[in-house]
Amino acid sequence: MFLGKLSRGMERWIIRPLCLGFSTVGALALIGMMFLVVIDVFLRFVFNRPILGSYEIVEYLMVLVVFLSLANGQLSKTHVSVEVVTQYLRGRIRAFFEFITALISLGIFILLTWGGILQVGHVRATHQVSQALAIPHWPFQIIVVLGGVLFCLVLAADIVAALSRVLEK
Repeated sequence: MFLGKLSRGMERWIIRPLCLGFSTVGALALIGMMFLVVIDVFLRFVFNRPILGSYEIVEYLMVLVVFLSLANGQLSKTHVSVEVVTQYLRGRIRAFFEFITALISLGIFILLTWGGILQVGHVRATHQVSQALAIPHWPFQIIVVLGGVLFCLVLAADIVAALSRVLEK
């Protein structure tokens, strides 16, 4: 009972607004990417004058699109999942498998996020920048970390919700 309320409260007051904000920024980055590519293609073929660094900008915007939308996909359960075994399970047994899966996923993503944090320090210390426009890499590495942290929060809420279903009477 308490775990279910905790999970719903975390999702309603913390996770859902953050996911909505992050995915909105990711969607805006996608729109910007589309406009940049269309304008670049137009300028390239009509005037033979492409936009300098458009490829780099699209790469950086792709980081925003992917990592700011990742947690929202998990929250809305739209990620690809293979339910070969669990589709036949019901109730507490299915919740137990969801708990184990979310726990393993959280462990993996904590390691990936920690690696991202270390990478931010390395990229910042070595002053890595893009080739054409000299855009620093580290702000986009921070986006990767923020997206990973939010994804971990969603997985933690999933763990609490699954554990609540496992323990309910």
